[in-house]
Amino acid sequence: MLLSVFAWGKAQVMDTVCTQSIVGFMTKPDPLISDYHIMWHLDFDTSKIIDSKTTINGDTLKIHFGNSKGWFRVGGQIISDIGPTGLNKCEGDIVWDSVYVWGYGNIDLPDTLIRCENEPFVLAVDEGLRSYKWSSLNGNGNVYRGIATKSDTIWVSARDQHNCLLTDTTKLTVYPLPTFDILDYRSGKAIKDTMLCGTDQVTLDANSFATYLNWNTGEISQQIVVNPIELNTKDTVRYYKATAIMDYEYASCQYEDSVAVLACFTGEIEGIPTVITPNGDGHNDDWNIPNLNRDPACTIDIYDRWGRLVFHSRGYAKNWDGKGNDGKALPMDNYFYIIKLSGNTKTLIGNITIIR
Repeated sequence: MLLSVFAWGKAQVMDTVCTQSIVGFMTKPDPLISDYHIMWHLDFDTSKIIDSKTTINGDTLKIHFGNSKGWFRVGGQIISDIGPTGLNKCEGDIVWDSVYVWGYGNIDLPDTLIRCENEPFVLAVDEGLRSYKWSSLNGNGNVYRGIATKSDTIWVSARDQHNCLLTDTTKLTVYPLPTFDILDYRSGKAIKDTMLCGTDQVTLDANSFATYLNWNTGEISQQIVVNPIELNTKDTVRYYKATAIMDYEYASCQYEDSVAVLACFTGEIEGIPTVITPNGDGHNDDWNIPNLNRDPACTIDIYDRWGRLVFHSRGYAKNWDGKGNDGKALPMDNYFYIIKLSGNTKTLIGNITIIR
C-alpha cells in the first residue's frame, strides 16, 4: 500500500504546507485487495489541529492544521473485513508519511477590542512579514491606526518567508459616549458663555443620564447654581465643566462640556493712556487700560499712520508693549486704535504714541 500527501483540492503531491492548511492523506491499496477498511494513526498531539475527517470508504483522511508548525506524521493501515464477526481480522503494516507545516502561527490580533466612541486605537502585528493587507485603508504595513466610530470586524493578512498566507481578525466593539449639552435650567436651552452682574444667578443643568456626573467645583448633582464673579478679584472668566461617565459591561466612557461665566462688565472704560515708553525702565512700558481685561470678548486693533494694521488682539489679558503681531518692536510714531467692546456698548477710537 502506498500513502501520499496532497493539498486538499489540488493535485500535486507535497511534503510541506503552511499553517491553517487543509491537507489530504490518501492510500493506494493493492487493487487485488477487496473488503477492507483503513485505520488511520496520528503520531502527534491532535490538539494542534482544528479538525480531521475521513471519506466514506476511509481511503482518504482530511486534516485541517492549526497554527502549530513542525513535522506531523500520519500512518495508514489496511484492516481486512473478511471473516466471521468477532474473529481477529488480518491487519497490514502501518505505512507512514509526514508533512512539515511552515508558518509563524497566529499573526496575533486580539480577539476583541473595546473602545469608546471617537477613541483612537492602534493595532500592530509582527513586522517580520510582507505583503500586508488590512480591511481598510487605515492599515499601513504592519500597523493599523483607527478611530472608533462604529463596531466592526478588522482583519489583516500577510505572507511569511515561506510565502505562507497568515490571517487574523479582531472584533471592534464601540460604546457610545454619554453626550450632553449644559443647559440654562430656566430656559432649557444650551448655554456656552454668559455674563452675570449684581444679584444675577444661573442654574447650570448637565442634562445627562450617565452613571456618574461630577463638576470641576466638586459638586455631583445634575444642576448647580452659579453666582457672579466677585468685583474685588482679578478673574475675568470662570469655567464650569461637567464630566459624565457611563459604565458599560467592559468599558467606562466619559464626555465633557463646559460653560464660561464672564465677570460683570458695564462697558465703562476711562483713562486710556495716550503715550507709552517701552524702554524697559519699568515705568509706562506698556499700555495699561483699566478694566479692559474684564471684557474677554473685546477686540483691539492698532494702525499706523498709513492705515496698516500692526496689532490685533481679542481680549486684553496682556497689556500691549509696543510690538507688532510679528513680535518686532514698532518704531517711535503716532498710531491710532479702535477698541470694540462686547455687547451693545460703544466703540472706542483714539491715538496712542510710542516714545523710546
